[in-house]
Amino acid sequence: MSPWGELLCCVGRMTTDEFIDFQSPPSTQSISPTRRVLKTHAPAQLAPWTGTADEATAGIQAGARVIVVTRNPKDAAVSLFHHTKDGKSFEFKGGWAEFLHKLFLPGIVESGCYWEWTASWWKVHQAHEDRVMWISYEELKQDLPGSIAKVAKFCNIEATPGQIQTTVEASTFSSMKKVTAEEDAKKLASGKQVKKNHIRQGLKGAWTKVFTVNDVDVFNEHHAKKCEEFSLPTELFSF
Repeated sequence: MSPWGELLCCVGRMTTDEFIDFQSPPSTQSISPTRRVLKTHAPAQLAPWTGTADEATAGIQAGARVIVVTRNPKDAAVSLFHHTKDGKSFEFKGGWAEFLHKLFLPGIVESGCYWEWTASWWKVHQAHEDRVMWISYEELKQDLPGSIAKVAKFCNIEATPGQIQTTVEASTFSSMKKVTAEEDAKKLASGKQVKKNHIRQGLKGAWTKVFTVNDVDVFNEHHAKKCEEFSLPTELFSF
Protein backbone atom coordinates (compact mmCIF):
# COMPACT_ATOMS: atom_id res chain seq x y z
CA MET A 1 0.00 0.00 0.00
CA SER A 2 3.05 2.25 0.23
CA PRO A 3 5.29 3.28 -2.70
CA TRP A 4 8.10 0.89 -3.56
CA GLY A 5 10.88 3.02 -5.01
CA GLU A 6 12.60 0.42 -7.19
CA LEU A 7 9.38 -0.64 -8.89
CA LEU A 8 7.71 2.72 -9.30
CA CYS A 9 10.72 4.69 -10.49
CA CYS A 10 12.38 1.96 -12.59
CA VAL A 11 9.28 1.11 -14.64
CA GLY A 12 8.11 4.70 -15.00
CA ARG A 13 5.02 4.54 -12.80
CA MET A 14 6.35 7.44 -10.77
CA THR A 15 9.15 9.91 -11.40
CA THR A 16 11.94 10.28 -8.87
CA ASP A 17 10.62 13.70 -7.87
CA GLU A 18 7.11 12.28 -7.41
CA PHE A 19 8.49 9.53 -5.21
CA ILE A 20 10.44 12.03 -3.09
CA ASP A 21 7.38 14.26 -2.73
CA PHE A 22 4.97 11.40 -1.98
CA GLN A 23 2.66 11.95 0.97
CA SER A 24 0.42 9.31 2.50
CA PRO A 25 -3.28 10.13 1.85
CA PRO A 26 -4.77 11.84 4.95
CA SER A 27 -7.81 9.56 4.66
CA THR A 28 -5.65 6.54 5.52
CA GLN A 29 -4.25 7.99 8.74
CA SER A 30 -5.63 9.21 12.04
CA ILE A 31 -2.92 11.78 12.77
CA SER A 32 -1.96 15.11 11.27
CA PRO A 33 0.42 15.83 9.70
CA THR A 34 0.40 12.38 8.17
CA ARG A 35 3.41 10.11 8.25
CA ARG A 36 5.08 8.99 5.03
CA VAL A 37 5.53 5.25 4.68
CA LEU A 38 7.92 4.02 1.98
CA LYS A 39 9.40 0.60 1.31
CA THR A 40 12.49 -0.70 -0.41
CA HIS A 41 14.37 -3.95 -1.07
CA ALA A 42 17.57 -2.03 -1.82
CA PRO A 43 20.84 -2.61 0.04
CA ALA A 44 21.73 0.27 2.35
CA GLN A 45 24.09 1.95 -0.11
CA LEU A 46 21.30 2.16 -2.70
CA ALA A 47 18.51 3.30 -0.38
CA PRO A 48 16.46 6.27 -1.68
CA TRP A 49 18.13 8.82 0.59
CA THR A 50 21.70 7.92 -0.36
CA GLY A 51 23.98 8.95 -3.18
CA THR A 52 27.07 6.96 -2.28
CA ALA A 53 27.93 4.10 0.04
CA ASP A 54 29.44 6.56 2.53
CA GLU A 55 26.11 8.35 2.81
CA ALA A 56 24.25 5.20 3.82
CA THR A 57 24.68 6.00 7.50
CA ALA A 58 24.73 9.78 7.33
CA GLY A 59 21.79 10.27 4.97
CA ILE A 60 18.98 9.20 7.31
CA GLN A 61 17.28 12.33 8.62
CA ALA A 62 16.90 12.72 12.37
CA GLY A 63 13.11 12.51 12.21
CA ALA A 64 13.05 9.40 10.05
CA ARG A 65 12.82 5.80 11.23
CA VAL A 66 13.97 2.76 9.27
CA ILE A 67 12.74 -0.73 10.12
CA VAL A 68 14.84 -3.57 8.68
CA VAL A 69 13.11 -6.95 8.65
CA THR A 70 15.45 -9.91 8.24
CA ARG A 71 14.60 -13.58 7.77
CA ASN A 72 16.19 -17.01 8.12
CA PRO A 73 18.28 -17.27 4.93
CA LYS A 74 17.02 -20.80 4.25
CA ASP A 75 13.39 -19.64 4.35
CA ALA A 76 14.39 -16.57 2.33
CA ALA A 77 15.82 -18.87 -0.35
CA VAL A 78 12.63 -20.93 -0.57
CA SER A 79 10.46 -17.81 -0.70
CA LEU A 80 12.59 -16.25 -3.41
CA PHE A 81 12.47 -19.50 -5.40
CA HIS A 82 8.67 -19.35 -5.55
CA HIS A 83 8.78 -15.61 -6.23
CA THR A 84 11.10 -16.23 -9.18
CA LYS A 85 8.93 -19.06 -10.50
CA ASP A 86 5.72 -17.03 -10.23
CA GLY A 87 7.06 -13.71 -11.52
CA LYS A 88 6.41 -13.22 -15.21
CA SER A 89 9.46 -10.98 -15.59
CA PHE A 90 11.89 -13.76 -14.56
CA GLU A 91 10.76 -16.67 -16.75
CA PHE A 92 12.72 -19.11 -14.57
CA LYS A 93 11.76 -22.67 -15.51
CA GLY A 94 14.34 -24.56 -13.47
CA GLY A 95 13.93 -26.58 -10.30
CA TRP A 96 14.84 -26.04 -6.67
CA ALA A 97 18.35 -27.50 -6.84
CA GLU A 98 19.33 -25.33 -9.78
CA PHE A 99 17.93 -22.23 -8.13
CA LEU A 100 19.63 -22.82 -4.78
CA HIS A 101 23.09 -23.85 -5.96
CA LYS A 102 23.45 -21.86 -9.18
CA LEU A 103 21.49 -18.70 -8.38
CA PHE A 104 20.74 -18.05 -4.70
CA LEU A 105 24.05 -19.06 -3.14
CA PRO A 106 26.14 -17.20 -5.78
CA GLY A 107 23.90 -14.15 -5.29
CA ILE A 108 22.57 -14.10 -8.86
CA VAL A 109 19.05 -13.24 -7.76
CA GLU A 110 16.84 -10.21 -7.29
CA SER A 111 18.39 -7.86 -4.68
CA GLY A 112 21.70 -9.74 -4.93
CA CYS A 113 23.58 -11.69 -2.28
CA TYR A 114 21.55 -12.28 0.88
CA TRP A 115 24.60 -11.92 3.16
CA GLU A 116 25.95 -8.80 1.46
CA TRP A 117 22.50 -7.19 1.67
CA THR A 118 22.20 -8.09 5.35
CA ALA A 119 25.67 -6.79 6.12
CA SER A 120 24.94 -3.44 4.46
CA TRP A 121 21.97 -2.81 6.76
CA TRP A 122 23.63 -4.27 9.85
CA LYS A 123 26.40 -1.70 9.46
CA VAL A 124 23.87 1.14 9.29
CA HIS A 125 21.93 -0.24 12.25
CA GLN A 126 25.09 -0.34 14.36
CA ALA A 127 25.89 3.26 13.47
CA HIS A 128 22.35 4.57 14.04
CA GLU A 129 20.43 2.31 16.40
CA ASP A 130 18.18 5.26 17.24
CA ARG A 131 17.09 5.52 13.60
CA VAL A 132 17.38 1.95 12.29
CA MET A 133 15.44 -0.85 13.98
CA TRP A 134 16.52 -4.46 13.47
CA ILE A 135 13.81 -7.12 13.75
CA SER A 136 13.36 -10.59 12.29
CA TYR A 137 10.39 -12.16 10.54
CA GLU A 138 10.65 -14.99 13.06
CA GLU A 139 10.34 -12.56 15.98
CA LEU A 140 7.23 -11.05 14.40
CA LYS A 141 5.71 -14.50 13.97
CA GLN A 142 6.56 -15.55 17.52
CA ASP A 143 5.22 -12.46 19.29
CA LEU A 144 3.28 -10.17 16.97
CA PRO A 145 1.69 -7.98 19.70
CA GLY A 146 5.03 -7.50 21.45
CA SER A 147 6.79 -6.76 18.16
CA ILE A 148 4.19 -4.19 17.14
CA ALA A 149 4.55 -2.51 20.54
CA LYS A 150 8.33 -2.35 19.99
CA VAL A 151 7.85 -0.84 16.53
CA ALA A 152 5.43 1.76 17.92
CA LYS A 153 7.87 2.75 20.65
CA PHE A 154 10.73 2.96 18.15
CA CYS A 155 8.63 5.27 15.95
CA ASN A 156 7.62 7.43 18.94
CA ILE A 157 3.98 6.39 18.61
CA GLU A 158 1.98 6.27 21.82
CA ALA A 159 -0.16 3.26 20.98
CA THR A 160 -2.92 2.08 23.30
CA PRO A 161 -3.48 -1.66 23.90
CA GLY A 162 -6.58 -1.41 21.72
CA GLN A 163 -4.65 0.16 18.84
CA ILE A 164 -1.95 -2.50 19.11
CA GLN A 165 -4.57 -5.25 19.00
CA THR A 166 -6.24 -3.69 15.95
CA THR A 167 -2.86 -3.57 14.24
CA VAL A 168 -2.23 -7.21 15.19
CA GLU A 169 -5.49 -8.29 13.59
CA ALA A 170 -4.69 -6.37 10.40
CA SER A 171 -1.14 -7.76 10.26
CA THR A 172 -1.86 -11.48 10.44
CA PHE A 173 -1.10 -13.56 7.37
CA SER A 174 -4.75 -14.42 6.81
CA SER A 175 -5.75 -10.76 6.95
CA MET A 176 -3.00 -9.72 4.54
CA LYS A 177 -3.92 -12.54 2.17
CA LYS A 178 -7.58 -11.47 2.22
CA VAL A 179 -6.78 -7.81 1.53
CA THR A 180 -4.35 -8.75 -1.25
CA ALA A 181 -6.98 -10.96 -2.91
CA GLU A 182 -9.47 -8.09 -2.82
CA GLU A 183 -6.96 -5.64 -4.31
CA ASP A 184 -5.90 -8.16 -6.99
CA ALA A 185 -9.54 -8.67 -7.97
CA LYS A 186 -9.90 -4.92 -8.51
CA LYS A 187 -6.75 -4.82 -10.63
CA LEU A 188 -7.84 -7.76 -12.77
CA ALA A 189 -11.25 -6.19 -13.29
CA SER A 190 -9.57 -3.03 -14.59
CA GLY A 191 -7.31 -5.00 -16.96
CA LYS A 192 -4.14 -4.81 -14.87
CA GLN A 193 -1.77 -7.70 -14.25
CA VAL A 194 -1.27 -9.19 -10.79
CA LYS A 195 1.41 -11.48 -9.39
CA LYS A 196 0.01 -14.84 -8.35
CA ASN A 197 0.92 -16.29 -4.96
CA HIS A 198 2.42 -13.01 -3.79
CA ILE A 199 1.08 -13.76 -0.30
CA ARG A 200 1.85 -17.48 -0.37
CA GLN A 201 2.28 -19.21 3.01
CA GLY A 202 3.84 -16.87 5.55
CA LEU A 203 5.43 -19.69 7.55
CA LYS A 204 8.70 -19.90 9.43
CA GLY A 205 10.82 -23.03 9.17
CA ALA A 206 9.18 -24.21 5.94
CA TRP A 207 12.67 -24.73 4.48
CA THR A 208 12.87 -28.06 6.36
CA LYS A 209 10.36 -29.52 3.89
CA VAL A 210 12.37 -28.39 0.85
CA PHE A 211 16.09 -28.70 1.65
CA THR A 212 17.83 -32.04 1.16
CA VAL A 213 20.57 -33.20 3.53
CA ASN A 214 23.16 -32.16 0.94
CA ASP A 215 21.46 -28.77 0.52
CA VAL A 216 21.74 -28.16 4.26
CA ASP A 217 25.43 -29.13 4.37
CA VAL A 218 26.36 -26.94 1.39
CA PHE A 219 24.23 -24.04 2.65
CA ASN A 220 25.66 -24.13 6.18
CA GLU A 221 29.23 -24.11 4.87
CA HIS A 222 28.44 -21.23 2.53
CA HIS A 223 26.67 -19.36 5.33
CA ALA A 224 29.69 -19.63 7.63
CA LYS A 225 32.04 -18.33 4.94
CA LYS A 226 29.78 -15.39 4.07
CA CYS A 227 29.33 -14.41 7.73
CA GLU A 228 33.10 -14.31 8.08
CA GLU A 229 33.53 -12.44 4.80
CA PHE A 230 31.03 -9.72 5.72
CA SER A 231 31.74 -9.68 9.49
CA LEU A 232 28.21 -10.76 10.38
CA PRO A 233 27.84 -11.96 13.99
CA THR A 234 26.43 -15.48 14.26
CA GLU A 235 23.83 -14.39 16.82
CA LEU A 236 22.01 -12.52 14.07
CA PHE A 237 20.94 -15.89 12.71
CA SER A 238 19.67 -17.50 15.91
CA PHE A 239 16.18 -17.98 14.55
